[in-house]
Amino acid sequence: MSPCRYLKFRNRSIAESLAVVKSSLDPQRDFRDSMVEMIVENNIRSSKELEDLLACYLSLNSNQYHDLIIKAFEQIWLDMTNLRLGKFPDGRE
Repeated sequence: MSPCRYLKFRNRSIAESLAVVKSSLDPQRDFRDSMVEMIVENNIRSSKELEDLLACYLSLNSNQYHDLIIKAFEQIWLDMTNLRLGKFPDGRE
């Protein structure tokens, strides 16, 4: 089964959506922003759900972008971990 099967975007299943080609000056930031939007839209909280999200992005995008996707995902994971620990992304507590 697709790792994207449970994810929705704007109330539509990812499986029902069309992929679009996008030109970007900062693709890592665009992947990060997109993932954050998906996390909020799907109320993703658990490690398993986050891993499924990563698998979805990797399956939908070319290998040439996998390193950027992983870097964006790591940044989100760290930010979410820090928020759970009561730390802000800028280092404040």
